Amino acid sequence: MRVTKSEESEMSPEVELIPVDPSAVVTAKRKTPQSSRSWISINATGQKTVLEVDKYAIMHRVQIHARDLRILDPNLYYPSAILGRERAIVLNLEHIKAIITAEEVLLRDSSDENVIPVLEELQRRLPVGNEAHHEAGEEDESPFEFRALEVALEAICSFLAAKTTELETSAHPALDELTSEVSGLNLERVRKLKSVMTRLIARVIKVKDELEQLLDDDDDMADLYLTRKLAGVSSSISVSDEPLWYPSSPTIGSKISRASRMSLATVRGDEENDVEELEMLLEAYFMQIDNTLNKLTAVREYIDDTEDYINIQLDNHRNQLIQLELILSSGTVCISMYSMVAGIFGMNIPYTWNDDHGYIFKWVVTLTGAFCAGDSLNQTKMLPDVDDMVPMDQSEVVSRAKRSSLMESWIRVNATGQYTVLELDKYAIMRRVQIHGRDLRILDPNISSPSSILSREKAIVLNLEHIKVIITAKEVSLLSIFFLFGFC
Repeated sequence: MRVTKSEESEMSPEVELIPVDPSAVVTAKRKTPQSSRSWISINATGQKTVLEVDKYAIMHRVQIHARDLRILDPNLYYPSAILGRERAIVLNLEHIKAIITAEEVLLRDSSDENVIPVLEELQRRLPVGNEAHHEAGEEDESPFEFRALEVALEAICSFLAAKTTELETSAHPALDELTSEVSGLNLERVRKLKSVMTRLIARVIKVKDELEQLLDDDDDMADLYLTRKLAGVSSSISVSDEPLWYPSSPTIGSKISRASRMSLATVRGDEENDVEELEMLLEAYFMQIDNTLNKLTAVREYIDDTEDYINIQLDNHRNQLIQLELILSSGTVCISMYSMVAGIFGMNIPYTWNDDHGYIFKWVVTLTGAFCAGDSLNQTKMLPDVDDMVPMDQSEVVSRAKRSSLMESWIRVNATGQYTVLELDKYAIMRRVQIHGRDLRILDPNISSPSSILSREKAIVLNLEHIKVIITAKEVSLLSIFFLFGFC
């Protein structure tokens, strides 16, 4: 059976071709690579270069791990830290996020208004032979990484000190206004100041703890000597490239080679253990950040004393209300007695003794009034005086915060047994006996430190439970007075 073309067209389904709109075609977008991060590189000559590189390029450039670079991420919150690596120092101090090498400084967040002064200071102080050093008549011979670290520490200490000064300036007027008038507005203002103070204290303590941790570990401080480590690597390579000289006798040659290796190891070991320069640098800024913490502690004590004074005022008003309530209660009792007598005499009950005895009413009223008056006076005398319940004046309460909390009583006992009471702060004691701040901290009664006996250059620091003593060749300084007579 043959099918014609007309029949074939009738049997086949109709197919309609719709033109495709080019704008309706969905094209797959090419995934853009991760945007590179902006870094500022400052070399030893003070020249600034903007680097648009990703984190892998930075890791390869300074040879650090990803976990070290992660603490510099501004989108993540990490506490302050100073990490010493093989060829770099990773620095995370508040808004200062930098990587310091022996040749350059890489800085993040250059658009931050707090980072711009740090950039300018790095450009000014990193070059050794610039005009600023010649005009000052001195030349900084410190390694490059120490100069950069000093700029960062100085910037963060100045930043926290400025925040503390700003808090002090706003806290004292607010607290004085609160003591003069207790209102909801003043209480809310003081609450905000206290929350700001709490956060600022936590930030200062973290920076202080990081510096203290470095000062307590010489190995961590030795890791920050990047220039010395590079010099050691280059010297070892140069020594290995030199031709070896062997004498005729193998015994003599072995002795000479062994002696040379021992002397070289001794010299390198002494150089690696020498961290005095960095220790002095960190100690200076540790004392500065400790001074800032002491100022914040004084502000906190001022706030606590103001709260105590407000509580005393509230207790005073509460006692006045209680006294008024007791007076009203005693008056109510007296009036109720009169009401009882009036009720008895007002009853419609015939009394035989009421006839021809009118004087009884006068005696009853008089005796009842005298009894009620005596009872009221007795209860009034038993009430405490409200004025005596306030222990001190406002000026006496607030003045406690203005006293210096750094002063401590020391008992000085000389070789003849004579003792003298000295009111000195810790810096005066450090200068007097020539010890470090970390040695004096173990004698702080507010800090729980284990028992220890430390021998220093010119003193012995003794911390045995409640006995806290500094012994020198000429005198003994005691922090507690309880053992004075035993030493005398």
